[in-house]
Amino acid sequence: MPTATIDPAVLEKWDQEYIWHPFTQMQQYQQEKPLIIERGEGSYLYDVYGNKYLDGVSSLWVTVHGHCHPRINRAIIRQLEKVAHSTLLGLSNVPAILLAQRLVQMAPAGLSKVFYSDSGATAVEIAIKMAYQYWQQQGNEPYRHKKKFLCLQLAYHGDTIGAVSVGGIDTFHRIFAPLLFETITAPAPYCYRCPWQQEQSNCRRECLQELEKIIQQHQHELAAMIMEPLVQGAAGLMVGIELVLDRTSKEPYPPEAQIGHRVILAARQKGLILRPLGHVLVLMPVLTMSIDELRQMLTITYESIAQVTGA
Repeated sequence: MPTATIDPAVLEKWDQEYIWHPFTQMQQYQQEKPLIIERGEGSYLYDVYGNKYLDGVSSLWVTVHGHCHPRINRAIIRQLEKVAHSTLLGLSNVPAILLAQRLVQMAPAGLSKVFYSDSGATAVEIAIKMAYQYWQQQGNEPYRHKKKFLCLQLAYHGDTIGAVSVGGIDTFHRIFAPLLFETITAPAPYCYRCPWQQEQSNCRRECLQELEKIIQQHQHELAAMIMEPLVQGAAGLMVGIELVLDRTSKEPYPPEAQIGHRVILAARQKGLILRPLGHVLVLMPVLTMSIDELRQMLTITYESIAQVTGA
């Protein structure tokens, strides 16, 4: 049924009646007017009323080239006209081979095989199993004790059980603690809230020194260390703004203030979609955003924070 023929009010009713949204407080969601996206183009998303929004989180960090890119759309259509899906269990297919060959050419030396997965969380699960299996198949008994994983505090790797085990976002995962396997944690390079009370001007990289100590202490039982590529995204090195009551003391807002949620709702009214991680606003724009669109995103973010906090 084309959405153009469905009353937006009906879609809103069905959304709240039938969909359980991930990482969403559903009792609160039921009390708010849902934002329902109908289409996208470039850096923008459009809702069922025709309102336009800058996609400030790349639809959760996956839209690199913008929405509805004609070249990507054409490639998808061409492939669908041949075959939509074919397993890699004991057989192969043309696009899988061609993509793997190009990825290996682009990868650093030593990475010579491609194992496909369908999401970040399942990729983490696969990597955990590969690292564990590697040591178990070495043959020497000492190696078989290398079963634990070292991860960084405040890390986020996904929401399957293995990915949660090596994560560190208590707000999301505390309730699942009895289901998780034991890990070893190291401090995250979170400069804004440095555990050693250092500033960037006098930082001696204490977090790295602590990491080295932990690795040396547990090397006999470590299967691998896991960290997000290039940056520790969820721990604050992704583009983000931590909202605090006082800049000098860095006193956080109490959870019941829901400051992050209130700011992103204000931003929506101004035409920008953001995502809060508690009291931290995440900004991960479409990578093809123009300079003017980036300026607009930052202006709306600033205005929304000022509107909600009175700062």
